[in-house]
Amino acid sequence: LQRLEDAGIDVVQTDLEALRDSNPGYSLFWRLFVRPFGNQPGLSTISNPLDSGRVSLRSVLSMLNFKANHRKLMVADAADDYRALVSSANPHDGSSLHSNLGIQFSGPAAMELYQIESKLITFSTGRTLPPLAVKDYAPTKAKIKILTEGRIREALLRELEQAQDRDQIDIAVFYLSERSIIRALKSARQRGAKVRVLLDPNKDAFGRKKSGVPNRPVAKELTEAGIEVRWCATNGEQCHSKWLLSRPRVGNATLILGSANFTRRNLNDFNLETNVAYRGSVDDRIIVEAGDLFAQRWNNEGGEQHSYDYGLLPELSRWYTLKYRFMEFTGMSTF
Repeated sequence: LQRLEDAGIDVVQTDLEALRDSNPGYSLFWRLFVRPFGNQPGLSTISNPLDSGRVSLRSVLSMLNFKANHRKLMVADAADDYRALVSSANPHDGSSLHSNLGIQFSGPAAMELYQIESKLITFSTGRTLPPLAVKDYAPTKAKIKILTEGRIREALLRELEQAQDRDQIDIAVFYLSERSIIRALKSARQRGAKVRVLLDPNKDAFGRKKSGVPNRPVAKELTEAGIEVRWCATNGEQCHSKWLLSRPRVGNATLILGSANFTRRNLNDFNLETNVAYRGSVDDRIIVEAGDLFAQRWNNEGGEQHSYDYGLLPELSRWYTLKYRFMEFTGMSTF
């Protein structure tokens, strides 16, 4: 960030302390016994777990509040319009091999995204950005809606709760743990919807091995409910996309994608998140491309292995299910 500022770029750091506590048990301790002492520069004594260099103990203790501006987006002015990008990708060396998904768009939705981010800058700094010039746009058949924080959860639940017999629901997500989403998936399957879930096995994170929580216990629960689950075929990298594609037998299809994992922290107004809901006909280009991408990864099309059967990973013991449920409920987790 310092290098960006030195190059003349206006850098704003989000006021994370003002966000709701997703790990309230720890945050109480931190406020009483850590925050009063500040975080002075020059006291970096601990190896950075994500990069080269060192960080201070107080920085590590602050990180354990597990608060983040988790949005991944860009808004820019083009020659004759405003353009925006919303994705799941972190612009970070350690994340460069991960699989991700994004959507680029222009028009009123891009202007709305600018306004949303302007409010965040005001929230963090008190500064007010200038408004964009108003433009007139012709109506289109496809509809784009910007979703943030809890609105993402509402949109996901709406698609799942509307799914009926022989409707198609496809999900590819890095973390799946939020209980209302899981219940809605199981209910959709009970109503006869075809549900496929492609999950990261949660075994790797920046060169470190992980336990498989939360996805492996959740996958077991889903398969027991008759939902098809496959694992992303990762080799040290992560299957980092977060998206849902709903294709009913009758009516328009919906694609929801962006920064939010399907977890309590990401969907219940703790982290800052941005997703896009794209709604169009089943033969709309974006909907078709999303369906083709999911089919490629699910079926290993083109002679490349993108995924493998659920049963090829051994099931974890009930201890891991209890661990996942405790971590999800309390917020004492990184997901």
